[in-house]
Amino acid sequence: MYKIIMIEPFDSNPLGAVKTDSDASDANMNYTSLLLFLKKNPDKSVKFITDIKNKFFDDSCTVKNINFDTITKLNGNTF
Repeated sequence: MYKIIMIEPFDSNPLGAVKTDSDASDANMNYTSLLLFLKKNPDKSVKFITDIKNKFFDDSCTVKNINFDTITKLNGNTF
């Protein structure tokens, strides 16, 4: 059984979308589940972290200008 760790909700709303407490709670739960999955499966973490780097960071590791319209497109399976 997983121990649930609450993470502070996302504070900003850069896209102007309506955000509810439920949305933030769902995002935090999904994020926690993902971290717990990686903890239990460290052998799968490198591919995931590489995908995150490619989607969110440029070569100097600063945050990219992210295209949220295409963020969910996968280049193959992540796990």
